[in-house]
Amino acid sequence: MTDFVPFFNLSEVLEFDNMTNRAIDGSRSWKLYSLKLPIQPEGKKICVSGILIGKGKLWLDDFKVFVDGKDIQLLK
Repeated sequence: MTDFVPFFNLSEVLEFDNMTNRAIDGSRSWKLYSLKLPIQPEGKKICVSGILIGKGKLWLDDFKVFVDGKDIQLLK
């Protein structure tokens, strides 16, 4: 197994949710999963990713990030 190497500096993380308390295991049909985290004023970036622990395949599709109910790609 390869060690997890984060693409961010852990000391700079203000909010984090890896769904440990609601882990997805085994084979599943496509399903919508969502996370809600508060945005900190000192935040500089939002990182979205998936983590596979163990053997198998992880398929991710159609990530969307919303801030106050608005698509982040439309905010400037």
